[in-house]
Amino acid sequence: MEPLAAESLKQLPGVEVFFPRTNFTKKSLSNSRMIQRALFPSYVFTSFDPIRSMRAVNYCQGVAYIVRHGI
Repeated sequence: MEPLAAESLKQLPGVEVFFPRTNFTKKSLSNSRMIQRALFPSYVFTSFDPIRSMRAVNYCQGVAYIVRHGI
């Protein structure tokens, strides 16, 4: 759900999104392919004004919970 949440949050005005991913190669006997995974599974980092955007972020598609710091 992280990619869905990140894309949904990017659509909101005044919300900055940081969703770091890492690439690795998955090898099998017949071929190898590049896979992208979240660097921090189950987390999407955002910066926003909680007074103006908390409700919109909380009800954004793919968001289950907002972890807060300093509030």
